[in-house]
Amino acid sequence: MIHARKDYMRIQDPLNKIGVNEPVFIVRAHDYFSVTAMRAWADAVLLEADIQDNKELKEMAAMIYEHIALTLQWQIEHGCKNPDL
Repeated sequence: MIHARKDYMRIQDPLNKIGVNEPVFIVRAHDYFSVTAMRAWADAVLLEADIQDNKELKEMAAMIYEHIALTLQWQIEHGCKNPDL
């Protein structure tokens, strides 16, 4: 797994579901733009779910929106900052 930040290399995949050289990008609640990124992802998943009439994708979108709500609550409690990659 290849992270954008070298200090994130300590974050690994113990179940080996991510390829050895697969790039990974982590979005943290602490980053101001995390909600924007997650919302774009969720909206794209939901759009595709509607196009395909795909129940699994609809459920995935719902899970992402729930995670957005958790992130927003975390940001209210802890604050957020500009991203640092």
